[in-house]
Amino acid sequence: MDLLGEDIPEAIYRRAKKVFDMASSVTLPDFRKQIAECKRSRGNKSNVDEGGKVMASVLFDPNPKACCGRIPDSDDPPAKLGCNYWTTPTPHRTRLSLNSSFYMDTVKLAECQRYMGPESASKKKDWHIYARMLVQHAAGGEAAFFRICLERRKAQLKLNVLDAPIRDAIIEHVVDLYKAPDAVPDKLVRPFVLNFVHYDIKLYDKGITRWYFPELDQRPKAETVALLEAQEYWRTPAPDRTQLRPGHHVYIKTKALESIASYFGPQSKENCIKQYSCALLMHMLGGMKTAFNLWQGKQFTDGLRGMFLLDDLIAVCLHSDELFHLAVSVSPQACLQFSSVRMMRHGRNEVRNEICAANGGRPRAARSLFHFALGVS
Repeated sequence: MDLLGEDIPEAIYRRAKKVFDMASSVTLPDFRKQIAECKRSRGNKSNVDEGGKVMASVLFDPNPKACCGRIPDSDDPPAKLGCNYWTTPTPHRTRLSLNSSFYMDTVKLAECQRYMGPESASKKKDWHIYARMLVQHAAGGEAAFFRICLERRKAQLKLNVLDAPIRDAIIEHVVDLYKAPDAVPDKLVRPFVLNFVHYDIKLYDKGITRWYFPELDQRPKAETVALLEAQEYWRTPAPDRTQLRPGHHVYIKTKALESIASYFGPQSKENCIKQYSCALLMHMLGGMKTAFNLWQGKQFTDGLRGMFLLDDLIAVCLHSDELFHLAVSVSPQACLQFSSVRMMRHGRNEVRNEICAANGGRPRAARSLFHFALGVS
């Protein structure tokens, strides 16, 4: 603490000279010169290693006045069969693995690794979700990937959305990344990457996903899908909306964000990141009542998870983490679990009110903080 406010190199020089009885020939200018040479020899510290592991520091601007994190340098085009995209190193890309000739957007890798990577705070290191998201991202995103799969099935073609080289690069990247604490071998990753789309298509055929492509499906749109899509005003930017994170198409009404923050944000009495992120999800689903109706219907596989793109959930979590100044963090899985508990609690209140009304009583009005936080339209 004695060094605060002083010339640090000079203070270190004085201390070293006293302790080691340095010869008078080693002057302070010489000492400063040696420090500068050591710094130059180290070079610039990278946020990325050659194995595709990315530090979370690329996601958040060290400037405390920044409001929306780091901005990706550019949007890479999606990979397509026969097109060798992402084979050129650029400042905003990271080599997928030591032996790979493919590079992927550094920010996207960092986002996925923050919440699904082997060093994430989550107890469950789900490489399945991580591998799936990289494959989908390479093809242009979750929706684009699934549309291409359905188009190829309709044309009676193999469901190969990516060329084998980039697919193999993603597999090698996942195997290299998940070495500890529990290694994930190639014999597990490869079959999953090649076959997970078949499981997704089965769910789509059963009508229990959020997807509907009228040009590829003769069935009418399910009412629950139509209701869900009707709530998603936030997919379109507008002057009165705030983009949660750069690179994510989530634009929430600014007044709604301010209302939720006033009840659950870092300056509020509750000061709870889980309640904040949960309230944000409820708003994105049209409010507590609509969210409960969608959840109660069990129309979507995986419950609340099936109502969102994973990219949307990551945007909510990154926004929440930054709003709380990284003092605490919430993962997509934790956010969904907390939100499911809120849904069950809301359901019990609804049942209680129905019983009360059947017995001639007056239903209890909603007075929870969530009700007030979501009251701004």
